[in-house]
Amino acid sequence: MKRHKHYCPIARSLDLLGDRWSILILRELSFGEQRFSEIRENLPGISPTLLTERLQALAANGLITTRELERRRRAPFTR
Repeated sequence: MKRHKHYCPIARSLDLLGDRWSILILRELSFGEQRFSEIRENLPGISPTLLTERLQALAANGLITTRELERRRRAPFTR
């Protein structure tokens, strides 16, 4: 992710959301809970590695959360 040298809310927002995939991931999650595979299916062109990195960054910054579901191994991401 690109880091701006400014310490203002707008620069911080750009650091977190300034790339195409982060905004599109949040858009997908605005429709409701989704599993990793569902997000990937709805965002053709994103690699699994990049999706994982973006989801981890969004979660680390408190923009999304995960929760465990029964009967499946992977947790969905939510907004």
